[in-house]
Amino acid sequence: MSFEDLEAKLKKFFLSTEKTSKDSIKQDIRQKTLEVFRRQRSFRIQKTWNVWHKKLSLSFSLLLMVSVLVSLNYPFSNNEIIAGKIKTLIGPVEIIRGTESFLVKDSSEILVGDFIKIGNNGEAKLVLPNQFISVAKNQTHFRVTDKNAIFLERGILENNVFRGAEIATNRGFILSPNGAIFNVSVSETGETKVSPQKNLVNVFDLMDGQISLEEGDEIILRSDTRLTQKELPSDLRLSNSQLASIYAKLVIARTKLLTGVERLLFSNEETARKDFSSAEKTFLSIAQVLKTSRELEISRRKNLNNLNINEILPKIAKKTNDEKLLTEIKALETLFTILKQNRGSIAFAPQSSGVESFDRYVTLKNLFSIGTEEQQIMRDVLLQKYVINFLRKVQNEELRIDQVSILNAEIEKMPKNEVSREFLEQVRKLFAPDLAEFLTEKIEYAF
Repeated sequence: MSFEDLEAKLKKFFLSTEKTSKDSIKQDIRQKTLEVFRRQRSFRIQKTWNVWHKKLSLSFSLLLMVSVLVSLNYPFSNNEIIAGKIKTLIGPVEIIRGTESFLVKDSSEILVGDFIKIGNNGEAKLVLPNQFISVAKNQTHFRVTDKNAIFLERGILENNVFRGAEIATNRGFILSPNGAIFNVSVSETGETKVSPQKNLVNVFDLMDGQISLEEGDEIILRSDTRLTQKELPSDLRLSNSQLASIYAKLVIARTKLLTGVERLLFSNEETARKDFSSAEKTFLSIAQVLKTSRELEISRRKNLNNLNINEILPKIAKKTNDEKLLTEIKALETLFTILKQNRGSIAFAPQSSGVESFDRYVTLKNLFSIGTEEQQIMRDVLLQKYVINFLRKVQNEELRIDQVSILNAEIEKMPKNEVSREFLEQVRKLFAPDLAEFLTEKIEYAF
């Protein structure tokens, strides 16, 4: 057949084809387009083929158009191919097969082309060939596009893949190698989140971008996401903006933690637990800084659920030899450990003098007092933070007379005991000579 004959037949075919706007037809075109895109990525054509491939590209494109149009009128027999099984775990599970739909009572075979809906508060286990096991969560909608391939329209899939699998969404698709464990979720607006828990997972956008995610990473694909595999050099030191971000997170985490302890001491256990959880997440989020560029533009994130408190220090130590920073991280890590080990046995009285820096100083001393001797070594690192906070509050006043006035007022609020004296002695060492002399007299008079 010559090119002119092919062109004539195409023209005749287009004229004889009726226009349609049925949703089922649109969905079929969409699925087949994604399938072509997926296969194009899975089996890349070698560059050495380019010369003869370009010569055939026009004819190939025309033939592809014909095959897609013919498929709309003469559908493929996907519904005859058994793809696997689905088992209801909780709640209703509906299978839509062509123009029919039915509820899964216990378990059912699923066919290529089936559209599956998990009901409200429902959950189902999907088993496909190659030992592709996926748990679909509440209100998840997806279509089985091949024996080991799924198109996720919305919801959450928790996947355990032994021999490879593919999951497509409106934002791209995910190829998993053997032995991967990962979660994929699609929001109501189409945002796709991918979170591997084991092994590498390859993620592709709908353009030419791709990225490999390792265990503990997390990425969100939006409509404007363009993926680039941009790794930071392993020996690259932290920038000033990254260091500032880490120090800020340390302050926030420490403040949340001590606030939680104070609320626990005042018997507000529910709020205290929330503070502890928030403090831990803030501390763990330090790892996010290592996944950013030096200008703090996030390329991908760490999944904090897969991190432990004691993993932060080694990660930061690979990027900086700043002894002050590393010591502060270790001290806060130690404080978290003491709290976890002794949360049920915290019985000391809360300190509420109204002088915030002093009250936090006392709370820290009491917390470290229930730790081991090795843990108590890190105590002074954090105690010094609150001595400096008190110093700054006084020195924020420009006039010396105002500084003296604030100092007098704060000392009056503090209890007259050895801990107060110890705290003020630490402050005195940091004061200018005239204020130090004044504070010495106040300490002698008060104690």
